[in-house]
Amino acid sequence: MTQDSSTYWKNSRVELRAAGFDPDRTANSSAVVTIASAYTNAHRCNNRVRQIGDLLVELLAERGGQGLIVGAPAVSDALTQGTPTAGYSLVSRDVAADCFEIGHYAHHGDAMIVISGCDKTCAAAPVLSQPEITIIASP
Repeated sequence: MTQDSSTYWKNSRVELRAAGFDPDRTANSSAVVTIASAYTNAHRCNNRVRQIGDLLVELLAERGGQGLIVGAPAVSDALTQGTPTAGYSLVSRDVAADCFEIGHYAHHGDAMIVISGCDKTCAAAPVLSQPEITIIASP
């Protein structure tokens, strides 16, 4: 991956406009920061992740950056242990890590912020060799 990978995303004017971004502002942004979030309103651990992600997009914009939210599934052990769906909980960490990595690199991010609300998404956070910050939003 090249050092200026975010220029590919910044120069995709038609796609940017269709997604609701201002292409001129985006082209001049200082950095593209992917905000990886495993949001669900199904359980208490991850039900605040979306609000934090939206706040981070606003804060990055105020400081000249561009925040891009990329998602991943969040599965609660409390809802799955001892049930036929427990197997989904076991693999969700790897799936979340893959989603974070794919979302970051596919959108040419310069840095990443991971918002985690549970042990699985927190463990999935350290996936990149680029600058990364993890925020834990668990109760």
